[in-house]
Formats: sequence, C-alpha cells, structure tokens
Amino acid sequence: MEVTTITFNMLNEAICNIKLKKVKEIHDCSAPKLTGFISEAEIKAYQSSVLASNFENWYDAIQGHTFPSAICPIPCNLMQLFVDVYPRVEKWLAERPGRAADWAEIQTKLTVEERDVLNSAAKKLRLVMELQMKGSDGVFVKTSSRSAKDAPIVKKEFKDIYLSLVNSIGSAAPSFNEKLICMLHAATQCLKMKNVQQVLTSFLLSERIWQDMRIALEHKDSVPEHFIVRQWVDLDCELEFRGFVYSGSLNALSQYNHIILSTKVLKHKDEYCSSILKFFNDELRDRLIQKGFTNYIIDFAITSDRIWVIELNPFLESTGGSHVSPFLSELLLIFFLLECHRCGLVQLEQR
Repeated sequence: MEVTTITFNMLNEAICNIKLKKVKEIHDCSAPKLTGFISEAEIKAYQSSVLASNFENWYDAIQGHTFPSAICPIPCNLMQLFVDVYPRVEKWLAERPGRAADWAEIQTKLTVEERDVLNSAAKKLRLVMELQMKGSDGVFVKTSSRSAKDAPIVKKEFKDIYLSLVNSIGSAAPSFNEKLICMLHAATQCLKMKNVQQVLTSFLLSERIWQDMRIALEHKDSVPEHFIVRQWVDLDCELEFRGFVYSGSLNALSQYNHIILSTKVLKHKDEYCSSILKFFNDELRDRLIQKGFTNYIIDFAITSDRIWVIELNPFLESTGGSHVSPFLSELLLIFFLLECHRCGLVQLEQR
C-alpha cells in the first residue's frame, strides 16, 4: 500500500516547548458541552439551543432548498444501545492494528439482547432507505442532530477508496494537499449508505452519535429522535461552506474543510460569496426567521447547477468555523495526521 512520509521540522521546533496537560482521552472537539457549567439553568439553556437546531425544526421551512429527506424513529432502547456499546467498541478498536471494523466483527461484540434491538430497528430503517434511494445506489443517514462523519476513518473501505482516488490523479507524485483532498473525498464516499448494516456500523463507531444520544436520552419524553434518511447528492468537498448568521443576517462565510488549500475557492471566492449571500437573502432568511431561527450556523454546498443547504447548527462555541488561529489549525492537522498514521495511510518521521 502506498504510504506518504511526512517530516516535522519548523513546526516540531515551534511546539516542542509547549507544556500540555496530560489527559486520559481525546474527544471530538465539536462535541456537545457536557461539563463546566455553573448552574442547572446553564445546562438547560445549552441543551435547548442544541435541540432547537434539530432537523425536524427547520426542514419544512426550506424543504425545496435542501436534500429530499424522510424520517424513521429511533426508539429509546436503541438510543441507550448506542450509548452503551460505543465505549466498548472503541476500546476494542484501540487495541487492534489499523482500527478498522465491519458489521460482522462488531456483531461479535454485542449481546444477544443488543443484536435483537438492532435487528428490530433495522427492519423499519431498511424500508425508509429503500423508498429514498429511488433507483440510486445509496443514501445519506444522520440523526436529528448530527451525522456519523467521524466513523469513516475506522471503516475498512476508506483505504480502498482513498488509494483509488490518489491513483486517479494521474501524477507520479501527488502533492500532500492533493492527498488530503482525496482523504476528504474518500471520507465523504464512506457516508454513502447502501444498506442498513452500513448505517448501524457507522453509528456504532461514531463518538458524535454517542454524544448526541446521551443528550437525546435526557429529553426523550419531550424531543423525539429520528434517523434522517436523505437522498444522496454528490458534493465536492472543496465547495462546502459554513455560514454564520446572527440577528437574521449572514455575517461571515468560511471554507468548511479548512485543512486543504482549494484553488477553486482561491480563484472564485468572490463569486461563491456573492452567490451564497444572494441565495440566503432571497430564499432562506425570511423563511427561517418565521420558524424562530435568528442566530445559527448554516452549511452550504455548491454543485454544477445550484446551491444546497446541507444543515443548520446551533450558534455555539463548539460549532466552529475554519477561521481559527494558525496554532490551532496546526494542532488540528497534527491530530488528523496521527489518526491517519494509526490507520496506516501515512508514515510519520521526526528529524
């Protein structure tokens, strides 16, 4: 398998004197904030903000401008299963080379009762997925809150898709930036679900799903949780953008995938910005205000013939953009490279 060798020189020297607090675990930095609040009222206000951005609260308002979707309930026993099983699977993955797993292997880590819960949910979800495919070969599936987009890196097909994309570049020595773009495309392709087993595998491997199910269980009596099954649309990872809306106005726009250099965005940034702003003001702003949305974060995608809304997110510190400090950008890249190193996609050398 082709391996990229990366050396740390100036960056390594710049961070070698930094003293970091030793931690037992590293979690997704976009995670819901579950600790550090002063009062119970703060906890409720935070969780209310997160839940207010659930898919069910905004889809009807902008239905013609986002991907056609259908919902399938997630019962409480399945939510509890996602919470219970993820730490067990994560511990198992940490101890095996490559950190990759498939449905058959994960099944061996479940109890008989847990397999029964999954099989029951799978029957209902399969029907919704088949209706949404409509002749295509896959769909995108998320929860009411977020997707399992952190799972592809530990799925076996990720490596095969990545290497195929690198080989298709047509260069004997693709640049590191080109390889990063291939990794993002591969991760996106791994989110295309062709059967219900792929969905459940991704959800069981996702820390994001584990986090969101914990919040969902706290509000199970008042806020229903669903699988959101969306028709698949091929997107270019270079042409995804994150917008920041405050008081009903789109005030800032950033490149969503900030670890890559996009020549497309460099060349056409003014055109992209003006098109998205016009689209927002003409088609979205008033509709979302009528639904009570004034402060939120909104993700866009540009395709060959239109602009899509991907989703809405709460206007919170944990829902960041790409405009972070250079030091934080380097740390994010390091974490990304270390994960790829653990999967055998890159080889790190220190000189």
